[in-house]
Amino acid sequence: MTRQRKDTIELDGETWFIEWSQGVLFDPVHEGVMEKDAFVATSAWRGYWCGFRLVDGRLVLDDLTFAGPPKQVLGGQPPQPVFETHTVPDGPFRASSQEVLTGYFRYRALGLPITRSALVRCSKDATFARDLELDFRDGALVDRRAVWPWKPGPPHEQFLRP
Repeated sequence: MTRQRKDTIELDGETWFIEWSQGVLFDPVHEGVMEKDAFVATSAWRGYWCGFRLVDGRLVLDDLTFAGPPKQVLGGQPPQPVFETHTVPDGPFRASSQEVLTGYFRYRALGLPITRSALVRCSKDATFARDLELDFRDGALVDRRAVWPWKPGPPHEQFLRP
């Protein structure tokens, strides 16, 4: 299986990759944006990936790419299809023709405030030479720590606090 495409967060003009999170920052299934178990490729086995940004010390969802079709509109704007659409002809299991949206859909420049709490570990690149831990409470950044060096192992064993 291919590794899940990583969520990102933009901090001080730099893009960081979210390596893990204790707590969910945004779940499009829970928010009613996409179907549960939507899947298009192994690089997105969750069915989505997110791009976050820090604005005045608060976390916002800026970019959301997900396996379609969309269940509802998010942030007042329809998502843009990333791949193609096609029409399924009438058949024995359909009452009428319907458009089936395949591939992914993407929201850009959402600016949707995130109000959840989570401890997030970010890396600048695959070398893990520059790591950060970000602590969000109700969407506000309350602590930011540089972490060196990165240690292998599951997050639940490596980073639990006493």
